[in-house]
Amino acid sequence: MPTSTMSSISAPESSLPCHAADPDLWFAENPADLERAKVLCAGCPIRRACLAAALERGGQAGPADRAAGAQ
Repeated sequence: MPTSTMSSISAPESSLPCHAADPDLWFAENPADLERAKVLCAGCPIRRACLAAALERGGQAGPADRAAGAQ
């Protein structure tokens, strides 16, 4: 079984926006909430690895993750 992309990432949880903000924000349907999630993700130190891990899980990503992958 392949190792998860996220298992090789080391960053303090306190530096991750998804741990500091409401986790539901990343699955929001309200456009304003989605934009807020994108802004928070933009500065995340593991943004690319997070997207890769979501895609590895079969695309089980929130809207902000999918938008980040398109950029």
